[in-house]
Amino acid sequence: MLPIYTRLLALPKPRLLIVGLLLFLLPQFGKGQFYEGYQMEFGRSRVQYKDFFWTYYKFDRFDIYFYLNGKELAEHTAQYVTIELPQMENKLGTYISGKVQFIIFNNLNELKQSNLGVNANIEYNTGGVSHILGNKVVLYFDGSIINFEKQIRQGIAHILLQNSIFGSNISSQMINSYLQTMPEWFTLGLISYLAEEWNTDIDNRIRNAIVSGKYKNFNRLVSDELYVKDAGHSFWKFIADKYGNDNVINIVNMIRVSRNLNTGFQYVLGKTVKSLYAEWFTYFNNIYTAEAKKFDPIPDDVRIKGRRILKRNNHQRFFSQLKSSSNGEHIAFVTNETGKYHIWLYDYKTRKLKKLRTGGYLLDEKVDYSYPILSWHPTGRILSAIVEDKGLNQLYFYDLIEKKWSQRNLFGFEKILDFSYSDNGQILLMSAVQQGQSDIFTFNLISGSYERLTNDFYDDLNPRFIENSTKIVFSSNRNSDTLIMGEKSDFETVSKNYNIFLYNYSTRSQALRIITNIKDANAKQPFTYGKNYLTYLSDKNGIYNQYLGRIDSTVAYVDTAVHYRYFTHSFPITNYSSSILSHDISPKGISNAFIINNKRFEQLFKKNLLLPEHLKPVQTTATYYADQTISDTKSFGLLSGEIGEGIDNIEDTHDRPLLHRARKSFKNVMRDAASSADFDPEYLIDTLLNDQVATFDPEFKMQGTIGINMPDSLNAMMDRFRKELKQSDSTKKFTFPIQRNYYTEYSINQIVTQLDFSYLNQMYQPFSFTNSPYYSNPGFSPTFKIGITDLMEDYRIIGGMRLEFDLVNKEFFLHFANLKNRFDKEIIFQYRNLEEVIGSNYIIRQKIYEGYYIVTWPFNRVLRLRTTLLARNENYIITGPYERLLKAPNVIFNWGGAKIQLIYDDSRELGLNLPQGNKFMIFGEYNQKIDRSGNNLAVLGFDIRTYKRLHRSFIWANRIAGSTNFGSDRLIYFMGGTDGWIAAKFDPTTRIDPDQKWTYQTLATNMRGFKQNARNGNNFIVLNSELRFPLFTYLLNRPINSDILKNFQLVGFGDLGTAWSGWNPYDENNMLYTKYEYFGPLRIKVQYEKDPIVGGVGFGARTKLLGYFIKGDLAWGIEDGKVKKTPMFYFSLSLDF
Repeated sequence: MLPIYTRLLALPKPRLLIVGLLLFLLPQFGKGQFYEGYQMEFGRSRVQYKDFFWTYYKFDRFDIYFYLNGKELAEHTAQYVTIELPQMENKLGTYISGKVQFIIFNNLNELKQSNLGVNANIEYNTGGVSHILGNKVVLYFDGSIINFEKQIRQGIAHILLQNSIFGSNISSQMINSYLQTMPEWFTLGLISYLAEEWNTDIDNRIRNAIVSGKYKNFNRLVSDELYVKDAGHSFWKFIADKYGNDNVINIVNMIRVSRNLNTGFQYVLGKTVKSLYAEWFTYFNNIYTAEAKKFDPIPDDVRIKGRRILKRNNHQRFFSQLKSSSNGEHIAFVTNETGKYHIWLYDYKTRKLKKLRTGGYLLDEKVDYSYPILSWHPTGRILSAIVEDKGLNQLYFYDLIEKKWSQRNLFGFEKILDFSYSDNGQILLMSAVQQGQSDIFTFNLISGSYERLTNDFYDDLNPRFIENSTKIVFSSNRNSDTLIMGEKSDFETVSKNYNIFLYNYSTRSQALRIITNIKDANAKQPFTYGKNYLTYLSDKNGIYNQYLGRIDSTVAYVDTAVHYRYFTHSFPITNYSSSILSHDISPKGISNAFIINNKRFEQLFKKNLLLPEHLKPVQTTATYYADQTISDTKSFGLLSGEIGEGIDNIEDTHDRPLLHRARKSFKNVMRDAASSADFDPEYLIDTLLNDQVATFDPEFKMQGTIGINMPDSLNAMMDRFRKELKQSDSTKKFTFPIQRNYYTEYSINQIVTQLDFSYLNQMYQPFSFTNSPYYSNPGFSPTFKIGITDLMEDYRIIGGMRLEFDLVNKEFFLHFANLKNRFDKEIIFQYRNLEEVIGSNYIIRQKIYEGYYIVTWPFNRVLRLRTTLLARNENYIITGPYERLLKAPNVIFNWGGAKIQLIYDDSRELGLNLPQGNKFMIFGEYNQKIDRSGNNLAVLGFDIRTYKRLHRSFIWANRIAGSTNFGSDRLIYFMGGTDGWIAAKFDPTTRIDPDQKWTYQTLATNMRGFKQNARNGNNFIVLNSELRFPLFTYLLNRPINSDILKNFQLVGFGDLGTAWSGWNPYDENNMLYTKYEYFGPLRIKVQYEKDPIVGGVGFGARTKLLGYFIKGDLAWGIEDGKVKKTPMFYFSLSLDF
């Protein structure tokens, strides 16, 4: 072989063995090349398009962090948490120790820009990893204050539950993380049950799942990631309904004490969890089966059918934004499958479906289904779409004739929730978010300016122009008919239900007209249905159906002017068995389009629009949930406007007798009296009302109430008095502390204590100088790591060490990451001390110091470019019985280099070692010896992996990888075996090319069926394919609590590949089938007939034991077209292939 280090050649031959001890480099979080097999760093980076300047409010028991335009949300959170936190603690019978940190983001898009929740360290060995749970609650505003408050309750419930089960200090969390693993349905379902009442949406999702017949037991339902939370919620509701709500808390407490799920249920209820699963299914199946007979069938004859997505049902595909063009020729809609969306255009004439735009990514994160938003221009020629892209709201226009997109930005809005056009097409009517509240805006497309129409903390959603764009109807949770611009948050006055309101756009009147006034249900998504008619969705009977409302008026009285009383008659026009998720009405296009979840699958429907006078009320049937939660008698408030505007009347069409309802009247009061200094508003409110009773006319078929409005805006005046009193009381009760700037503070977030068979720091090993090839496999040794991070997880520090049991060989590293801005920066320092006895006389000790500076630029959520600068100092010390060795100077080498990596990763985890999606890495690196400019090494390579979901969690995983290197020095790849192989075996009989200047060596895996070094060379390529079947989670009819059974997988695999030197594997100079024999002065070249490509097939099993993911494989090697008779067994600790 050719020598590598000329200074070593001057030493005795035994000293030539020292280079064989050179091992690894680069810590685990810096994996980029084939340093030790297939362990590569993929993962993702967050893309930060803006800087967050955090401030916070400091309270006794919690802190609230927010940034620009989030102060209003922070103040609302503070007031809400002050009341909700002790109530939730009393409900669960436990107490949060330490402070809770509430971190508020203005919207989900900005939350996704942060580093919260990003796991920067890929742990291929899962054993001994403890994630420290803190009291951190992350919130974002989606345009609904009701949903925001629900997030707060969920966050408090989550912390209470994790402290209850895992403990509140680090030591208890480390112990319990090994001893306890609760199923997702238990934790997610319990949090949902504690934070959210059973409602129409949850009820419909569970109904659709059970009625579909797909989920015939509890385990089938919770194994589906889409239903696991709802299934858990339904299970706890069943326990509360049948065994009492108090027993829910008793079960949780018993599980906390016993640390066993089944024991908790058996002790409290005297029944096993398995028997309760069966009871749960019987309970809900009986309810939904009985209900199904009372509803009208979903009309399949009006379903929009066609090819592609309209033909193939997928329960993970969600439809939204179904919009009909004004001319009735086209319909547009959006599909979203786990974060990846498509905008589609369907032509009714040609029955053709066209994909117009694609965006988003298939990631394991919270999916934002609120974008894109669609709307048609009144001409029917232009389809408009609003999307969030690169932190901005962008408005796109698609011209159907020119067939191309144009774009403009929409500034000034944190989030846009909905939009539509005015009749002339010049104004956009929007529901948008500013400063933590959703309000109604108009945006002038010509001038680029906007006007704010509402400005209060109520949710204002789904605005639409009506009556030639002179009026606006919208849905809101406000509880009054008067707009008070700039009204501050008061969560006690926010209604939990949505109703329909009308705003006079032509007069800009601050007095609203209320179209519906439902107390125990919702009304949303209003549309004009023709002159004086509206349609909307309501869940009065427990299912969202379409309702039709007729707006009418009559003369109330006459003084100096005519005063009118307005009223609304409304009635249902559908009675489906599943909720209408959204609808779109196009009077000009004579189209009534809607989306329904029909037995797990969302489907599109379109009916011709009937004239209002041809529509008759249908008999709706109340669901079991509605009968339980919705009061038989509906309360209807008295409303007024500036000219005596009236209110809705919601009729009851259930199978119940019509009840008399009380109606109140008012006395006239002089304005001067109302404004006097000693005027008592509450006295006014109490004395104005009397108990005159009005009854319904039994002859009136629509069964509606009539709201009488008072003159002179007396209702509005009294409403202002009420609010002033409440705001005054609120000011007296609650005081905000000073607003502080956030400064970085660190806390422990991860501790790793594990036994491992791999190196802590990975790099190519120096090539061995023994008479035959040799690879130094790591031994059994303990590894320790600790990670700390700041509250926002922008700055991370990780330190660790690996000690062998002789306490001589050891490794240390320290890693600092700054992820605050879009450029991610990392600095790594590491040191290692290794010692090995050669024969019985020589000891080689090496000390290596390494430093790295890494910069990463994310192009988007799944693709990033990573560059690294490196410096390495190698110091070799030789000791032994020879005097020459004792006097020999230390051998010192200095290296510098750089590498670049292009990394793509859109995979998501369906379970441990069960990813879905794609990954790839393309890399190149260059190493230069500083003191010898002629010595260099360049490496190029790639690694592509794809994971296909065959059925549920049954995964087909495939990988192709390869690498080559060139330069004055060379890297040799030893192909064979697998990563993390315990008691690995190396084949020294496979020859290497003696004419190459080998400097480093590494493994090329997987190639099961062979020992390491089945093939070698400075090039390699390998293909791996695995079928991963999670046996017990796939087959069992119950949730699995055991980690061993839950993560148990059967695997069938095949490997194919080769390693070679030269231009191609079949080069006649390939040392694989070339051998040189020496006979005195003669050198004889002998060639063999041997196929350079090898393969392996076999099967194996994987599972998780004591936190470690262990793999056992039995493989038969294939060489020269023949299958080996004797298989090889591999026992290893590592994820993936």
